[in-house]
Amino acid sequence: MGLFDPTSSLWLRALALGAILLPGDALAIGPVRSWVTRGDQSLLLAEQTPVFFGASGSAPLTVVVDPGVTYQTMEGFGAAMTDASSIILNQRMSSSARDALMTDLFSPVDGIGLSYLRLPMGASDFSTSHYTYHDLPVGQSDVTLGSFSIAADEVDRIPLLQQAEALNPGLQLMASPWSAPAWMKNNQSLYGGSLRSQYFGAYALYFKKFIEAYGAHGLEIDTLTVQNEPLHSNSSYPTMLMSTFQQSTFIGDHLGPMLAGSGIETGILAYDHNWDEWNYPLVVMNDPEADPFIVGAAFHGYAGVVENQSLLQGFRPDKGIYFTEISGGDFAPNFNNNLIWNFDNLIIGATRNWSKTVIMWNLALDEDHGPHLGGCSDCRGVVTVDSETGEVTREVEYYSLAHASKFVQPGAVRIDSTTFEGQLETVAFMNPDGSEVLIAMNPTQSTKSFVVERDGQVFTYSLARRSVTTLTWSPFEGLIVGDVNLDGVVDDLDIDELFASLGSAEGRFDVEGDGGLADEGDVDVLIEDVLGTRRGDANLDLRVDLIDLSLLAVNFQTFGPWAEGDFSGDGIVNLVDLSLLAANFGYVGQAVPEPVVAGWLVGLVVMGRRRAS
Repeated sequence: MGLFDPTSSLWLRALALGAILLPGDALAIGPVRSWVTRGDQSLLLAEQTPVFFGASGSAPLTVVVDPGVTYQTMEGFGAAMTDASSIILNQRMSSSARDALMTDLFSPVDGIGLSYLRLPMGASDFSTSHYTYHDLPVGQSDVTLGSFSIAADEVDRIPLLQQAEALNPGLQLMASPWSAPAWMKNNQSLYGGSLRSQYFGAYALYFKKFIEAYGAHGLEIDTLTVQNEPLHSNSSYPTMLMSTFQQSTFIGDHLGPMLAGSGIETGILAYDHNWDEWNYPLVVMNDPEADPFIVGAAFHGYAGVVENQSLLQGFRPDKGIYFTEISGGDFAPNFNNNLIWNFDNLIIGATRNWSKTVIMWNLALDEDHGPHLGGCSDCRGVVTVDSETGEVTREVEYYSLAHASKFVQPGAVRIDSTTFEGQLETVAFMNPDGSEVLIAMNPTQSTKSFVVERDGQVFTYSLARRSVTTLTWSPFEGLIVGDVNLDGVVDDLDIDELFASLGSAEGRFDVEGDGGLADEGDVDVLIEDVLGTRRGDANLDLRVDLIDLSLLAVNFQTFGPWAEGDFSGDGIVNLVDLSLLAANFGYVGQAVPEPVVAGWLVGLVVMGRRRAS
């Protein structure tokens, strides 16, 4: 019989610990990893000790996660790359500091993986001057847009967008204008007024040229809105009023046909304003000429309630919902309250109300809430960068986004989860790779204990007052835990796969130097000689072998695509990762006195009994 003979006592012992599942077993669920942010800032996106699914659990609240009930497909989380953000990141930071921050913001591996950026088309209130891409002296016009230019964006913004896309190739871009060129408007000004009907065609060309100009830099515009906040006018920064009739006419008769006729697949979103006037996009969508060109509606969160998104979805379930703007600021300085508001209304609230995106306002601002010209004088960026020192402060908006963007992949599907309004609020997702994510918020003043149930398996979790957590796990149908190379058995080849980056030219990890494949002896060397302890005997059979490797695998999701074994995040799987595995199991990497070892073994027996119960 082989090492994994199902009749052997070793196999039965491992099975009792919940570590091995035979092919054909209905479901294996990996360990539950969790990250917590507390309103008192004592924990900030801090990873906690893993917990495990089991057969039973008890708590006052039960959250049932059901991947069989699905809702919208997520497109991403992010912020706006305004002129202000571009200037700060590109001009006021050293290249090394900027690279480090950009990696943290956009890398899905080494950062929080922001995946959607909104771009003002021309100036907003967060610019150092007010302009469009085709400004002319008063009294002049040019419907051919012969002098159209995005030169203003080529200095700071476009290089940053190219860097962001290099860090996150799945990054999507949304464009939104604050105003048409003044010569196209009835008041001949960038401030207020509305688009003259005789220039609808020229303004459609303006969008086409913008998309093509960005495309020439390798940047695809995935979605656009035809007017930022079409119901708002302001004399201190570019704005433009646009009625539902104007918007539907512009989209249906001009912009939609022009983009379609040019083979441009950028999706058009209606509205792009607050939750309170949720019926505005419904009117635009109900126009028969505009409707075929509209993929969804965009919402801001400065007025109204997030539940209004669901009202629109109820009328037009064929269209997408996108949340595109909200800003924190000195008008709301309390981290604790802001954290709860962001999750209640955005990370949980917006997504439970069908939003495919959650996009904040400025990605970065300086210590003086700028640079800006008009508009908001006390807005806060996702990060604050000191304009003198380059020091970065990660604001509450950063941590709010990170709890979703770092774990919910673009293309994830929202799945059903129980939520308890005002007590314990949740939202859940299933990623394209099959992993699942549960985000939970405790808005109350006391710790909340709850059970999470998934396919009949449960675990118990406690979340401190005014805190949020992201929990992740991976279910695997009919796989053997520890089967790194997915060949149906756990054997020495899995150890080879595990440590191939340290191996010889043949990719073998032969620690013993006996010239053969990696085997139990090599695992002994790794645990005993390299780390100086025999505490790798996870199944208590008084030796370190492949079953112990399997237990390591189930506890740290070390199977499946092998990238998951890179615990140190340095891009390779090596002894540093083994050391991290050991540290997480309590291995100190040095010889341990016998009484300590004995105490550890007793602890493992208790853990095994709990997991087997």
